[in-house]
Amino acid sequence: MPTRSVSLLVAALLVVGLPMATISSAVAASPPSCPKGTVPSNPGGGWICVPVETPGEPGEPGGGESGGGGTGTCKDEHGKKIPCTITAGGYNQVWFGAPRYCYAWRVDPPPPAGEPVWAGHAPSEGNIWTCDVTACGVQPDCAGWFVPGGATLADPRVLAQEALDRMKLATPKIHMAPQPPLMTYVALETWLWMEADQWSDLRLTVSAGPTAVTVVAKPAKAKWDLTAGRTSCTSAGRAWVKGMGASEHTDCSYTFTKVSDFEPRGEFPVTARLTYQVDWTCSGTCLIGSGTLGQVDGLPGRTAIRVGERQSVVVR
Repeated sequence: MPTRSVSLLVAALLVVGLPMATISSAVAASPPSCPKGTVPSNPGGGWICVPVETPGEPGEPGGGESGGGGTGTCKDEHGKKIPCTITAGGYNQVWFGAPRYCYAWRVDPPPPAGEPVWAGHAPSEGNIWTCDVTACGVQPDCAGWFVPGGATLADPRVLAQEALDRMKLATPKIHMAPQPPLMTYVALETWLWMEADQWSDLRLTVSAGPTAVTVVAKPAKAKWDLTAGRTSCTSAGRAWVKGMGASEHTDCSYTFTKVSDFEPRGEFPVTARLTYQVDWTCSGTCLIGSGTLGQVDGLPGRTAIRVGERQSVVVR
């Protein structure tokens, strides 16, 4: 059992996620076949695939009494690099992300079958892992969690992409003022907007075994391509209502500088699409607590508008 000082070390290293690690069969007698960029490790007697270090980015020790360096680099919430594995108190420990946020090892010998920590699983199905140095062992109140054996935990980044692929990102319903088929004019501010409820956060959770990933896509901007020019807005835009005066303003508009007479159909094609900021969090048994898929464009809404030019007539 690791010493109390190791417990303090573990507590000091909370709030970190493992960027690329996969638990493989914890009951396998021989090393598993690991994905590219990872290597087999055998902490506490159970095989695990852990990331190899990226050249030029060596792992920084977690400090304290970690005893030996780690394999691969993980980052805390501030971007500081720490080892994904450490050796402490005679135990090889592997970093677990959300919701654990700790270095953990396999409980050996395991708690008796039927104890609540098994969550209804038989010992033949996997192992109990823990990061609590004071309250886990064969005693009934083991503060650990079940990790399935003989199977690989899903990569939460893959689940996040799957969730995004399933999401129905909004296709903007385009509105303009003047509204096609009416004509707008050169030097006239043309209002642009979409349905207000299309500017909404989207959320979807995808699960695989004990791992669940929730993806949240938040509208970041609306990109408008009006053929004659482009603009972007940070809202759905303000709807123009009949009767509004010249003193009314909008945060999303475009002013044409040329007529559309020379376009193939005498009008400028217009497209608008929403750009989402897509982030994800993992719950359950996770080796990466959270991440991002960056900014992702939805499908475009389409229309077209004619642009004319007002002529002034001087009467003497």
